[in-house]
Amino acid sequence: MTATITITNPILRGMNPDPSWIWDDEFQRIVLVTSTFELVPGLPIYVSEDMTCWKHVSNVIDADLARRLLIPFVDDSGGVYAPTLRRIHGKYVIACTIARLDDRRAMEGGCTESELMRFHAAEGNFILEADSIEGPWRGPFWIEGAEGIDPDIFEDGDGNVYWTQTRPAVNPQWEGQTEVWTQRINPETWTFADDGLPAGSGKTVIWRGYGMESVWAEAPHLYRVGDYVYLMTAEGGTSFEHSEMAMRIYAPHGLLRAFEAYEREASELGECIPQVRDGERCYLGTAIRAFHADKKNPILTHRHLGLSEPLQCVGHADLLLHPELGWWLVCLGVRETRGKRDGELLSYLGRESFVAPVSWEHNPADWKLDGNGASYTHEGDPGWPVTCAGLGRLADEITVTTEDDGISIEPRVKSSLAGDVEPALVDVADGSTNDVVVRDERDVSYRRIAK
Repeated sequence: MTATITITNPILRGMNPDPSWIWDDEFQRIVLVTSTFELVPGLPIYVSEDMTCWKHVSNVIDADLARRLLIPFVDDSGGVYAPTLRRIHGKYVIACTIARLDDRRAMEGGCTESELMRFHAAEGNFILEADSIEGPWRGPFWIEGAEGIDPDIFEDGDGNVYWTQTRPAVNPQWEGQTEVWTQRINPETWTFADDGLPAGSGKTVIWRGYGMESVWAEAPHLYRVGDYVYLMTAEGGTSFEHSEMAMRIYAPHGLLRAFEAYEREASELGECIPQVRDGERCYLGTAIRAFHADKKNPILTHRHLGLSEPLQCVGHADLLLHPELGWWLVCLGVRETRGKRDGELLSYLGRESFVAPVSWEHNPADWKLDGNGASYTHEGDPGWPVTCAGLGRLADEITVTTEDDGISIEPRVKSSLAGDVEPALVDVADGSTNDVVVRDERDVSYRRIAK
């Protein structure tokens, strides 16, 4: 039996930035949420079975919850930043940040001193939880001691739950450098837990960016895939240098045990675990790091396509495993329109939500030889995520064909410039210059064989 669907990007048009999603196994559907900043109602919930049709089923934030979150008192472009949606210990959970609160307006609007103290002790970071995706949502649970923006909430296979987010680097090496930190959290009380590790029991810095002068490592997400815990971060900011990076740590017995193993290895190598601040440790050592980067980073970006590319700023991605369609990511992107002035690009719709298929590949350096000279990889090693394999960018349309023996996925970039572009000047071998209209009609397909 053959079934075919076509997914068209963007899947959510207009203002739908910072998407986060899960596969809801109980109801056999995808559930997705996006940022809404100072707008109320806020945090819209969309559901879909196959990414072709999306239904808006509820809004997490109503007027009453907005007041408890202090949203009426934020500055323009403040409010709800970058939600992460997950199932944690059987509950639907959203981790998020309220940014740019105006304390004076809040006090004049009737906020109590204790409300503001709880808000600032959490730097605006909070948890909402519910038993149903349609609500009602409980909270906010302000996360005392949280620091920064873009929080992630991750439940590992051993039941431990981690709060991970980005903050400005404590000791930056250059302007715009940030650092990603993580700490265990109790999902019953939403208070941080003591890890009991020798180098400290507070926050652990696990990433500061992929390379020299990399900026705005943010929007972190942790995932367990096989024996590894993967870290994905956006880098470069949400403008034209936006990108998505992948890192991982070997953690077959849980992230906490992997951290213990890292500290033992560092000790054996004579490397001192750096202290960021009192009680905080850093796993970015001189000799070794806890998380190792994909050598093919970034796994997604459009910054290399130039300003003639109408789809820009792609990044801020979140992974999902669909039980039938396999691995996918959702991310934000901005469709640009050429302005009247030379080099002017206009964004009328803001940041929208796009999807892409993800396959897993082993880098050649990961392969090892057994005693007979045959190549192999570790049984629990899934490799590295590859976005739109063979295409290297987001697709306009993705055709998914399901057959008895597997799934065929065909991402396609149509004539994306659609005549709305000046001819490109191309130098030819004889030194002359020809006018060439750039068109992209690539059609790349690949196949996932059913196991």
